Amino acid sequence: MTKKHNISQKDKELFRQTVNGTKRLKQDKVNMQEQKPSKQFKKRTRNEEPESTEDTFSDFDLYEPVGADEHLFFSRAGIQHKTLQKLKRGQLTIEASLDLHGCTVEKARQQLSQFLYNCQQQSIKVVCIIHGKSQHSQPIIKNKVNSWLRQTEQVNAFCSAQAKHGGTGAVYVFLKTITLI
Repeated sequence: MTKKHNISQKDKELFRQTVNGTKRLKQDKVNMQEQKPSKQFKKRTRNEEPESTEDTFSDFDLYEPVGADEHLFFSRAGIQHKTLQKLKRGQLTIEASLDLHGCTVEKARQQLSQFLYNCQQQSIKVVCIIHGKSQHSQPIIKNKVNSWLRQTEQVNAFCSAQAKHGGTGAVYVFLKTITLI
């Protein structure tokens, strides 16, 4: 569907005068055709089982990579400051935890997706996810977890854990609870 623009004859002539004498640049480095994404990511409704864990999280990283010792923090609007402070201090009771040490990206994606789904079904509110720090300059699983947790609306907030729970190698996650009818 093309949009019709009501451009006056005067504006058209002004444009032609402005671009007169210019040459089209040869563009051979970027494919300008619109590409369709290889996978479609859809959000689950309340009671819907995930079709597969592969379609839960996108691997398109929108966030700056973080280092092994950097602290993570994310919060959605509307979360009480007092609750966030308790989360950061490790003062909320951890109801479940998931250890992703040694996982491949695909295995971590599957386990995290299933873990969050199970937590939602059991109305679990606070969890600890251990992603590790990695031996690399940029910890792969830590960065994936940082991206994936931001993608799901089930997550209200998360932050790096206290040293006793893994420090910058783990995150506390504050989840939304749903009311099942």
